[in-house]
This record gives sequence, structure tokens and C-alpha cells, in this order.
Amino acid sequence: FAIILLSSLVIYIVIRKFKTELTEMQGRSSRMHNAQVSRMGTLLAAVNMGMSTMRRRPLRTALTAITVVILTFTILCFASLSSGLGVRTVYIGPADEQVVPDVFIRRLDYSEMQPDVYDVVAGFEGEGGLVAEQWWLARKKNRPPFSVAHPTTGAALFVDGVMGVSPAEVERWRALATSLGDASQQDKLNALAGDGVFLPAIIQEELKLKKGDTLLLHGHRVKFAGVINANALQRLNQLDSRPVLPVDFTDATAQGEIQQDDDTAAADEMAQRDFVRLSPNQVAVAGAELVRKIGGEMHVVNVYAASNVEAEEAGRAIAEVLPMPVWARTSEGVDRMIFTTLTEVSGGLELAVPIVLGGLIIFGTMLGSITDREKEIYTFSALGLAPAHVGFLFFAEAAVYAVVGGLAGQLLAQAVALAAGKLAEMGVIRPAAINFSSTNAMFALGVTMATVLISAVYPALRASKSANPGVQRSWRMPPAEGDDLNMVFPFTVSAYDITGVISFLAEHFGQHDDAGLGVFAASDVQVGRDPESGYLYLSAKLALAPFDLGVTQQFRLTAVPSEIPGVDEVMIHAHRTSGTSGDWQRSNRTFIQDLRKQFLLWRTLSAEAIESYRIHTLQTLGEADSAATSSEDFANTDSPSDTQ
Repeated sequence: FAIILLSSLVIYIVIRKFKTELTEMQGRSSRMHNAQVSRMGTLLAAVNMGMSTMRRRPLRTALTAITVVILTFTILCFASLSSGLGVRTVYIGPADEQVVPDVFIRRLDYSEMQPDVYDVVAGFEGEGGLVAEQWWLARKKNRPPFSVAHPTTGAALFVDGVMGVSPAEVERWRALATSLGDASQQDKLNALAGDGVFLPAIIQEELKLKKGDTLLLHGHRVKFAGVINANALQRLNQLDSRPVLPVDFTDATAQGEIQQDDDTAAADEMAQRDFVRLSPNQVAVAGAELVRKIGGEMHVVNVYAASNVEAEEAGRAIAEVLPMPVWARTSEGVDRMIFTTLTEVSGGLELAVPIVLGGLIIFGTMLGSITDREKEIYTFSALGLAPAHVGFLFFAEAAVYAVVGGLAGQLLAQAVALAAGKLAEMGVIRPAAINFSSTNAMFALGVTMATVLISAVYPALRASKSANPGVQRSWRMPPAEGDDLNMVFPFTVSAYDITGVISFLAEHFGQHDDAGLGVFAASDVQVGRDPESGYLYLSAKLALAPFDLGVTQQFRLTAVPSEIPGVDEVMIHAHRTSGTSGDWQRSNRTFIQDLRKQFLLWRTLSAEAIESYRIHTLQTLGEADSAATSSEDFANTDSPSDTQ
């Protein structure tokens, strides 16, 4: 936890420093057009404003905080998180009708199991049941395959694996017996009990084998017993719904995936993973005892429960003594069981009433404060706070209650426990049972904070709606008329400042001459005055992101006098030149939002920067001679205030 926390902090600092250096390299103008608000600063400001509101209402704040403290104290006293060892059960799904075994055992990564596992499991099947091992001689990474040679002709081929099954299992599992070809059931059992080997048809054809021929399998003398039914063997699954064929250990995903089988998080991931299997045309099947003798390893154990033994109970009992997962058949399907650490909450139902009661008290308090703070909400809205920001102020206030009340509740519980301990030593009362373990403390604090914050959600929404009742929550772009889009931009600018705004926006457009960055690419950027009306305008050819859609348009922004003297409206006209109409309108929404951000940034510039942009526009238009006179006249009059 400490490593993740410190690493995250370092990454955050490095990224911020990188952005700062990149902005410095881009120059002053880039910093102006990419100014950002510190989210952490905004969060701290909201918390400070919430705390100041709490200080102005000490009685209500004290009562609400006491409610949260008592809620935390109640959780610590009456609920407890306890952990212990037990079998965790996960439902896998319905059982395949062709799968006969009642319990299936393997390691999560199909690695070798020690032969002692058989000795541990033996006895759980009951009288008349069966414990059957499956041994694999499977090719591993950087090792050669296994040879199959005909000593008479000298011909030889290779297989990637040999699967060893016991005759008793083949006798019980009819689908497994079917996959061993067309030989009689008794012949199959006799071959598996001795030195018989079943081979794929392609090997039988290449080596020209006949039933009963002597072969050399990995240097050991065996007899050819028949041809495998490759299709049936490939379709056959184990109880865990995975193929019965051996795993291809040469594949990278089957090497060293997990170190401990009792790691529950890794167990869930590994148990659901599909490993690459060997092809049935590259696998030989022999008896389990024969595969063990030629160097095979035990990878699978199947348990066939007796008629008087419940498979689910047998699987649970086996899971308690093995450090590996166990799949067991149940009445509803197949369950995966693993012996691990279980965590449970005691006394959880008894806490429902105090938690609901405390949440309703906080809910009523926060909802009632909206009426008390109507003037305050209107003041925040007039100062420029968006409805979401006003709602967040109430949410931040609730967060303060949650943190302060939660920690104070912890301290109160410890003080009560200390006092109760002293009284118990004197024989006055019985010792108090309060769980102060780290897990229980975090659980109590988490429940308290969640209750308080959830109770504040609706009051925060009500407060945000009160900030602008009857007004649309966000500005919406008007629909296009054919290939033309005309709108009045949701900003008004003083007639004096609009001259600087034009150059400010032209500079922003000039920085987007590369079609690989940003939300648009601009070319042919022009600033001028309309010859007929004399209105200032900014025009450009724009390509809108995503650029692979090929959306382009001719853009024009014009400053038009409004009904208020000294204040200009911003008129926008866009004409689609390429791209589909739907893509054009969707891309324009993103572009207009970026343009709106530039108008917001304009209001944050200093007076010197504003004047420099205004002079630049006048110089571009050839009106620089009148700039000084205009500035002097403006200084002697009241500047029209910007409105939005």
C-alpha cells in the first residue's frame, strides 16, 4: 500500500512538472490558451467554504456531528468483522451430462501433483466408490517431443504428449471409453491394464501399424491397442468444463502463472483461464500405471462417489485437507471449492435501524439547510458558480461531517472501552466487548462515511437546482439548417474588448495548424471588417476531429451590436464543405465547447494582455493610429461590464 501511494504521488508530481515544462517550451501564448483550474485547489476551497458555513451555525453543526459520532460508536459496539479459515464455494454452472466424475481435483496451473494427494483423497469416495488418477507425459518448453517407433520397419514419428488413464475409470466413464476407438470394452480395459497404447489415426497410417504390433514409446516397449477417436476425445470435458486433453506446457501462459493455490484473487483468475491444449492428433493414450513408469506426472484426480456418499459433502471435505481447488457436483450444477480465509460481518442486521435512523437525521438536516441558505445559494450563483459547484459545496460539508464524526466516534469508543475496563476491574460492570482491530475500524468508518455521503446526495441535487431555477442546465447548440449552422454564441463582450477577442481567437486558431492534435485544425485564418456593415469578423477553414472522418467547414465569427449600448453579441456561421451531416454536427459540439473555453479564458487575462491583443487587431486592420485615442477615451469613461 505504501509503495502504491508513494508511486502515485511521484507520478502525479512528474506529470505536472512535465506539463509545466512543455507549456514553457510552447511559449506565453500557449499558456494563455491552455490555462487550467486546479481541481485540488477547487476541492480545498469547497471544503473550507463548507466548514465556514458549519462554524456560522454552531448548534446545528454540533447536533449533526453528535449524530455521526453516535452512529460510529454504535457500529463499533454492535458489529464486528471476523475472519477465519473455511471453504469458499463458487458456482461454476450446470454439469455436462457426459461428465461422470463427482469430484475433480487439479492445480490451478495444471502443474504436477504429488502422489501423496491420492493417499489423502482415498477414503472420501465411500465404499464402492473410486479415486482415479490421470498421469500426463507432456512435452515442456525447450524439450523434444516423444518418439513412437516401429522396430520392425524402423519408421518413427513423434507425439507431444501421452495421457494415462486407469482401466477402472474407463469402465465407469462411458464417454471416455468411446474416445478410445471401436475396440470392445474388454479389449480397452485389458490394454490399459497392461502395456497397450492407443494412437491417433495419422500415426497408425504412417507407421502402417496393426493391432498387437510392438512399438517403442519414448524408448519403452508397448503394444499398439487401437486408434483414438480424435473428435470424441477433443469434445470431452472434465467436471470444470475444460477439455480432458493434456495442457500444452510449451505455451507461455502455462508457465509460472501462480505461486500459491490459496491466493483467492489469483485463484479466481486462474480457474477461469483457458489453457492451450494438445491436439488429439498429437496425443497417445495409455494406462496410468504405464505412463507413470515411463516418466509421467500426476496432474488430475477424479473421484467417483459411492451411492451413499453426497458428492458435495465429499468435495467440501476434500477441499478442507488439500491446498488446491476442488470441483464438486451438486444438485444445481458444479461448484468450485477452495480452503481459504473467510471474512464475515456479525451483527450486521442489528445495525440496520441505527444506520437508517442516522441517515434520515442527516438527510433532514441537509435538506432543511437549503431553505436557510437560499440567499447564500443565490449569492454563489451570482458570483459565477455553476449549479454543480453549488451542489458540491453541500456534498463537501457532508464529507466534513463524515470524517470528523467518524474519527470522533472511534475515539469515543476507545474512551468508553477504557472506562468500562476500569469499572470491570472494580467489579462494577462486566467487561465491554468492543472490536478495535484495524479491519473493524476501517469497516465502521467506511459505513459511517457512506451513510452520511449517500444521505447528502439528494440535498446536493436540490441545492444545485435552486442555483438556477427554471433555467436550462447546460447550453445546447441549435440544429443546423441543411449545410449551414447559425447561432448566437452564449457570450456577450463589451464593444471595446471585442477588438482584442478577435486577435486572441485568431492566435488560438493559428496554433492549430496541425491536423494531428487538438479538436480542430485551422487554415486561412483571417481577421477583418465587413465592408458593408463595418462589423469585425474572424474567418477560417476548419477540419474537425476526428480527422479521419473528413469533416471540414468554412467558419466565420462576427461581432454584432446588441440591444445594450456598448455590448456586442457574437454571431457564428459555419458552412459544411465535406463530411456527413451527422458527423459534422457532432464534431461541432466539441469545437464549440473549446471555443467557449477560450471566451472564459479571455476573462482571466490581465489588463495589459487585453490591451496588447486589442492593439494587435488594430494594427492588422490598419487602424493603429486611432488606438491611442480610443484607449484614452476609454480610460475617462466607465468600462462596460461583460455579461454572460
